[in-house]
Amino acid sequence: MGRVAVDAMGGDHAPLEIVAGALLAAGEGHEVTLVGDEAAITPILDELGGELPVVHASQVIGMGDHATRSLRERPDASIVVAADLVRDGKADAFISAGSTGAAMAAAVFRLGRVPGIQRPAIASVIPAPSPIILLDSGANPDVKPEHLVEFAVLGTVMAETYYGIDPVRVGLLNIGEEPGKGRELERNAWQQLADLDGRDPLLTFVGNVEGRDLATGRIDVIVTDGYAGNIALKTAEGAISLMALVAMQELQHLDEAHRPGAIAMLESLGNRFDYERTGGAHLLGTEGVVVISHGSSGRNAISQAIRMADEGADRGLVDRVRQRLAADLQS
Repeated sequence: MGRVAVDAMGGDHAPLEIVAGALLAAGEGHEVTLVGDEAAITPILDELGGELPVVHASQVIGMGDHATRSLRERPDASIVVAADLVRDGKADAFISAGSTGAAMAAAVFRLGRVPGIQRPAIASVIPAPSPIILLDSGANPDVKPEHLVEFAVLGTVMAETYYGIDPVRVGLLNIGEEPGKGRELERNAWQQLADLDGRDPLLTFVGNVEGRDLATGRIDVIVTDGYAGNIALKTAEGAISLMALVAMQELQHLDEAHRPGAIAMLESLGNRFDYERTGGAHLLGTEGVVVISHGSSGRNAISQAIRMADEGADRGLVDRVRQRLAADLQS
């Protein structure tokens, strides 16, 4: 089991839901350290009847604060202290439901990048018929073709690490399947990804894919810039919500005998796509395991994020990234 530092002050429902989620994870055997205002955290631990180690941090970086500037101006912010615990070997991973920009900045500037990575990326898992890893899903709105190649390597390592997939099928998000489609970014990246396919035995480049391929099962990893990726991810979430709404309306027309089965099916579908059950998304490419949770995460999501971070640390996710990059650079 790895040691997970938790930013107790980040998120819409901090610190109560963060502390409660940390206690849930600790009850499942995960080793958790809370980071934040001890005067705010301790009464919650007492109220919930739990005990966890607390590392005091006197400052907080809010959702609306400028990430990199706040990092300099608030060196004792909870997200910074959590990252420093990983940097100093006192924790194996950290999670935060606070500012995504601040979590990224803390990871990059306090932990550093894995050699060979210019742009760490957020890797979100879409629970399709088989899981699809989408990256970048928001960290890098503007990228170059070589950054998309980095994302392909990062996503491939995550697919192999978590799901045992070999080879990993990688697709480039585009507006059509033909190699000449898209912007200059996609056209140049297509060739570089094809070249990577020739040197990396773990990766199979399937070419351009479209948004509808999120449901076809023909890809394991999909790469794009953070702007398009974030839109694709949230569009998929919205489509699921719309489908559930329409299905609920249709339930009104079912007879009583068939309604319980339909409701059970909808509940199962909702659970599968509920971010509270996913926990968060990995920030890949930094010298430490980092999980970024949704800002509105409740205790169940935080508990799952801790499990995800612990699993990444236990499986040597960062070492696997480092080894894969070294192999690709040498080939």
